[in-house]
Amino acid sequence: MRSLWFIAAALVFGSLWLSAQDVLLSTTQPSSDVVVLTSADETAQQSITSHHPGLTAVALRVEAPYPPDEQPVTLVVREANTLTLVVAVTQPFSATAGPCIEPCGPEAQGLWFALPNLPDSAERTYVLDVSTDGVPLRVAAHTLDMYSEGRLLRPTTAGDLVFRLDYNSQLGAMIPSVARQIAAGRPGIAGSIGWVPGIVLVYVLSVILVLRKSRALFAGW
Repeated sequence: MRSLWFIAAALVFGSLWLSAQDVLLSTTQPSSDVVVLTSADETAQQSITSHHPGLTAVALRVEAPYPPDEQPVTLVVREANTLTLVVAVTQPFSATAGPCIEPCGPEAQGLWFALPNLPDSAERTYVLDVSTDGVPLRVAAHTLDMYSEGRLLRPTTAGDLVFRLDYNSQLGAMIPSVARQIAAGRPGIAGSIGWVPGIVLVYVLSVILVLRKSRALFAGW
């Protein structure tokens, strides 16, 4: 019986770990139909909502023609309500190269900024400010407001930038944020995270029952 409990527990926590990796590692707004030009004088500002702890990177999509490899590109992250500086990252354009946010055309590439891990980023609203000093940077965006939890603040000619938020946090901190996101906007009891322990318990009992039935079946052969 102990071995069955061990297997069931491994399946439960293994499935939770896998789902957390799938859901939590990124939040993406991938749609684009226009580019916005950013420079030292004309920055691109996007408000975003971080639902999970451990925000560790911000990625954008940029399109050709690109600035020179050595040209500095800056990302500033501020608290949306107070505009308090959270972190600022400046690096050469060549150092920002990263995986492109799909769908990615032949004349586009990823612009990736690693951040110091922000463990308290869950349920926080930030403003992302992107700029460069030199040849304008062509950042992919969409004319419509495709992302309901933020918007392009500057310039006002588009609705949202194309972006991805990457997270890296302990599983124990990730699970509640996933539960809150799943429950958001759902009516009745489905809108409360209180059902999560019940679902886990039902899953555990179901796995145990299946394993016991399987054991009995194979024992009869």
